Amino acid sequence: RALEGVRGVMLACCVLERADELRPRYRAALSRAGTAPSCLLRLVGEALGSQLEGEGEGGEGASHRPAVAACLSRLKGWRRPELLFNYLALHADDAAIAPLARRWLIAVLGLGGESVAELRLREPLNRRHLDAIAA
Repeated sequence: RALEGVRGVMLACCVLERADELRPRYRAALSRAGTAPSCLLRLVGEALGSQLEGEGEGGEGASHRPAVAACLSRLKGWRRPELLFNYLALHADDAAIAPLARRWLIAVLGLGGESVAELRLREPLNRRHLDAIAA
């Protein structure tokens, strides 16, 4: 249980330090001695919900709550979930790749309408890469 809490805090640190709109609330929560990992994970959930809305994955943020809650539950069990968000940050400045990296993250987390396999095989940038490997 303690390890799950530590993983939750590490995930929150990685995601929320990069979330401009949530960074002040995150830093305020960290400055309070009694802040529980669950508080930070709620903020991560808000960040994921806003990411989904930004990608056009449906209407209101409330409609994403069950999917985001399930995603957070899975992420807490992963050994290094922050690496997923580090990957996203690595590609954030590349206008050609950043949208694909966001779609990939949403697919990996099971939050969008497409799977990783669909993205891998149908996205033209990926298809071109796979064709080059096969040649």
